[in-house]
Amino acid sequence: MIQPDANLPTAIGWQRQFLYGQRYFLERFGIRPTIAYNVDTFGHPATLPDILEAAGCVGYVFHRPTPLQVDLPANVFRWRGPGGGEVMGMRIVPAYVTFGADLSEQILGAAQAVTPELEHVMCFYQVLPPINEQQMVVLNADDEPWEGLIEAEPSLDFDAWGQRWLSDLRGQPVPFQRIQAVGHLMTHRILFPLRVEAREAQQLLLRTDVPPSFSPLETDLDVSPDYLANSRMRVEVDQHGIRQVWLDERPLLSASGISLHLRADGTDTWVMESDAFTRPVESLFSSQAEQWIVEEGGPLRARIRLEGWLGHSRVRWTLSLLRHEPRLFIELDVHFCDHLKLLQMPVHLAETPLAWRDGQAMGAVERRMHVTDRPVEWPVQCWSKMTLSQEHEVALVTNDAYSVSVSEEGGWQWTLLRSPRRPALLKDGPVMSFSIPGATLIQIKENITSSFSSWPAGLACLIHYWRSEQDNRSNRRSFLIATKGSIVPPGNGE
Repeated sequence: MIQPDANLPTAIGWQRQFLYGQRYFLERFGIRPTIAYNVDTFGHPATLPDILEAAGCVGYVFHRPTPLQVDLPANVFRWRGPGGGEVMGMRIVPAYVTFGADLSEQILGAAQAVTPELEHVMCFYQVLPPINEQQMVVLNADDEPWEGLIEAEPSLDFDAWGQRWLSDLRGQPVPFQRIQAVGHLMTHRILFPLRVEAREAQQLLLRTDVPPSFSPLETDLDVSPDYLANSRMRVEVDQHGIRQVWLDERPLLSASGISLHLRADGTDTWVMESDAFTRPVESLFSSQAEQWIVEEGGPLRARIRLEGWLGHSRVRWTLSLLRHEPRLFIELDVHFCDHLKLLQMPVHLAETPLAWRDGQAMGAVERRMHVTDRPVEWPVQCWSKMTLSQEHEVALVTNDAYSVSVSEEGGWQWTLLRSPRRPALLKDGPVMSFSIPGATLIQIKENITSSFSSWPAGLACLIHYWRSEQDNRSNRRSFLIATKGSIVPPGNGE
């Protein structure tokens, strides 16, 4: 059986687990297990002996709670449930794994914990011998070569990182950077560059032996709480978001930069009688009480982070810049708690666009470039491109944005999320609002880049949304802004 949080499954959940698990063992191995095994489960319901006996089990092996957490009369005992079901319980002592080749302490600990009435004890230990290197495989299933940075969390079996290093199969060192792990408990995460040919794989080794001598990785990254920079790009920040982006000493944004705001939304979900969101902006992102924090300083990636408020919603900006690359990655996490509001991201370019073109299904459409005070919303699919002076083009590529508009006040403005009222089906009927069962967690990832093909400059975003609705559906969106050249569809490793 699998190892669940044993206090959460329902009776039918337990029954189905035993049904499918025992059927699998019977079909594959010709046996029907009668011992249940949950070594690292943190809790066990009092009714579990009744459930186990009904499934034909006679024993239950576990590790937690340990003797430091709960003092049991013995480590081997009869466990009886409130319904009268009974199994033999056995607590593993001292642990169910070993971290080295010497088993003496493990055997001694098991012997000291033996139940006096028994003449034997079970001792658990690691059966796989330790090896010098761990193998990692990166697969490219696409029809085009892929080159970029890989993030990975190699499992070290709770071991410290020590002096580990990364190499290819020829033993050549691969540069890497240790970064913050997603997990919070004894987990390591690394970042490293790699190129993988089309429909091929690259195999890497995480090693513990002495590495060959090699020169330290050169980097052009510079980071502080006020800016991120490399040899091509400089990103300046303030308490409202991104103040300016410089590419080869040329400003990409106007004084208003890139920010977030909440606009009042008086429309319904259908928006059939309006072509623009014209109600006033009610809240601007601000973090006056908090400062940007440096999370990573290189050599492959630099990163800063800022937290603040947007209305009733908590917001976190995370900006990342890579070595040698004119791309800015932006991650925006929003705990969205505002109703009858629009979440919008205005991008204020340094120049008034001369032409505007939007991607549509299997094609594109030319928009009329007539900037007014009315931010007319337009549907967009995959990308939107602005032509600037001196033959410069800026494009935003997205898998799923709600709409986009251009106006004198709002600039190139993207509507990212809505929380509107329900439409009134009858003209004289009541107007009702949606009841949101839970807050919405939004993660927005953006990047400013000029590394796509021959594009010299750009502004890019990847925006992901997770809605904590009752049905647990996820709504994921991604954006990419770049400049000059053919539009690259999302995917292809970007």
